[in-house]
Amino acid sequence: MSETVLGIDVSKAKLQVCLLTPDSKVYSHSFDNTISGHQTLLDWLEQADAGKVHACLESTGNYGKAIAHTLWERDHRISIVNPNRIKGFGASLMQRTKTDAMDALTIARFCATLKPELWAPPTAEIEQLQELMRRLSAVEAMQQQESNRLVQSVTLWSSNLSSAISTIWRPKSSI
Repeated sequence: MSETVLGIDVSKAKLQVCLLTPDSKVYSHSFDNTISGHQTLLDWLEQADAGKVHACLESTGNYGKAIAHTLWERDHRISIVNPNRIKGFGASLMQRTKTDAMDALTIARFCATLKPELWAPPTAEIEQLQELMRRLSAVEAMQQQESNRLVQSVTLWSSNLSSAISTIWRPKSSI
């Protein structure tokens, strides 16, 4: 391995990381998934004399977005990978232990072995559009759920559900 790799297992509250160095050393640590925790991670990388790393994390929603941006802004290389690829990679290694630390190690090994494509953040306009589309999908799903309940409800409740559907649907027209 010729580069330093950082595997990051992301959760809502924590970042479990595993640092693999070119000389095959392995360092693990856990950080809060907060702005101050991200700064602590950057300080830890500096103390470990890691230089610029290739960081890899699973694309599991918004929880990893901030750390990806933080590392990218500091000129680290980032890969955000489909979790099924990493799960398949772990299965190919016959790993049976499932802990956050083992997940971070598996992500780091995946990155070192397969060198996934690099990620760059979308423009602010694209990010805003993506957020609006996610919100629109959520509103449409809520509207469909309420419509389904309306069909199955008794007459007594129909007017209340009709009112709820109207209220839920209103934000869509303002988007």
